[in-house]
Amino acid sequence: MLHYNLVYEKKLLLRKIYQKREIFIDKHGIVAKLKSMENVVVHEIIIQVTRIMNLFNDLEKKPVDFGTGEMLYPSEIHTLQVIGDRPGITTTEISSIFGITKGAVSQVTGKLHRRGYLQKVRNNEYGKEILLSLTEKGGIAYRNHELFHRGMDTEIAKFAENFSDKDIQKFRKMLEGIEVQVAKILKQ
Repeated sequence: MLHYNLVYEKKLLLRKIYQKREIFIDKHGIVAKLKSMENVVVHEIIIQVTRIMNLFNDLEKKPVDFGTGEMLYPSEIHTLQVIGDRPGITTTEISSIFGITKGAVSQVTGKLHRRGYLQKVRNNEYGKEILLSLTEKGGIAYRNHELFHRGMDTEIAKFAENFSDKDIQKFRKMLEGIEVQVAKILKQ
């Protein structure tokens, strides 16, 4: 514990020294030239969001068996989740929900269709439109994914109980702001 306190104190001291010179060293040893303490906070938030994105990217690469004897990637099971929640949904609607192209959704739904997880039915009212719904196999994966999420969501909800509704709304607003800024950068 003594070693930890010395390391922590050293980092705090370095932080003060660097800040006086408009240089910042974060808790990961990343140094940046900053104009104000406000920039320090923004820098720390960006690093945290980046680490969370990297974790989600790692999760996207990890397939799981949701009771069908076959491995499904998160993009596949989340597509099944949306279809299970909204039977008769279209590719266009899924692309809007996920914020990805219709082509990307078509690739995933085509693969899931070939593997027997969903069925495609032409809309009688608008013949060009394809409506998606789960097969029995897709329903098994959907229900097991629901159970999986209940467990994970319960843990996050327990953590969130430590914050007021106002705090959570502020956090969501901040995330929305970050999303808007990243979207702007991507459009440049």
